[in-house]
Amino acid sequence: MALSKVPKNLGMPDLNRVMIAGYVVEEPGLKYAPGGTAVLGFEIGVNRRYKNQADEWRHEVSYFDVVVLGPLAERMSKSVHKTTAVIVEGELRQRRFQVGTAKRSKVEVVGRRMQVLEKEGGTEAKTTDEH
Repeated sequence: MALSKVPKNLGMPDLNRVMIAGYVVEEPGLKYAPGGTAVLGFEIGVNRRYKNQADEWRHEVSYFDVVVLGPLAERMSKSVHKTTAVIVEGELRQRRFQVGTAKRSKVEVVGRRMQVLEKEGGTEAKTTDEH
């Protein structure tokens, strides 16, 4: 059904899900919000390989900010460090703010589930979610 034929009373569906895998590029920082909620912030680098028009392999890295909240943040702060390979599942969130007179915005991944992809101490890593 074309978008022009969607009945107006149905509206558009809301879906905000993302899954991203890569390497933590800096040591994560665990902080606490004024209300006491744990906040773990870090940046993840995601590699992409592709062939250009000349049939040559190229490598590109994209960087994404990730924030994890609550008990999940506290648990993951113990096992996630610089260069740790992780999968993060969550949603995108846009924050808008002002710096001086300039309006800015930032899109980040809010992690709801995480999995460390590396073995630690000879044991398999576990999937952890926010609950």
